[in-house]
Amino acid sequence: EAAARAAGLAMGRCEDAPREAAREVVAGRVVAWYDGRDEFGPRALGRRSILFRADRVDLADRVNRALGRDHFMPFGPALAEEDAREAWSGSWRDEDLRFMTLAVPASEAFRSTCPAAVHVDGTCRPQVVTADLVPRVHRLLREVRRLGGPPAVVNTSFNLHGEPIVHSPVDAVATFRRAGLDVLYLGDLRCPGAGGGI
Repeated sequence: EAAARAAGLAMGRCEDAPREAAREVVAGRVVAWYDGRDEFGPRALGRRSILFRADRVDLADRVNRALGRDHFMPFGPALAEEDAREAWSGSWRDEDLRFMTLAVPASEAFRSTCPAAVHVDGTCRPQVVTADLVPRVHRLLREVRRLGGPPAVVNTSFNLHGEPIVHSPVDAVATFRRAGLDVLYLGDLRCPGAGGGI
């Protein structure tokens, strides 16, 4: 609250942040998601993430511009473990694909339904999200499906290109404002961007 207030952001408490964020993802908004403690490793896996629909290439283009990324830099899909099997071909195990570090051949169906998360060579770098490891993002993904959204949501790290992933709420607020994203969730606190939101 202090970080949002100091930046002059409007804010409100959510009863169910994963459900509300899922509604915004389905509506085509780009969600900045800051939740709990920092992660360790080469990828943001649901604690410091930017999330948007994997079936919208226009949103991928918009996020690339907002973050200063090059257009050829790939995005990875996050899928709830219940929906993950449809994303790739081959005998990969879900537990091999929890950390968004392996590229696997995307299935034909996934290439068609989630083009923003498929590389030019037809592969994808999925994150299989389980309820035990990332419960709030798992709930968000299940809610996206329940609302008729795509089987995957793009999950990219919450940072501008060339900068570290956001660490503190102050970092999150500053990056959110500089990138001009639609909505920021700081745990159960929701801060709309200049465009408003739901």
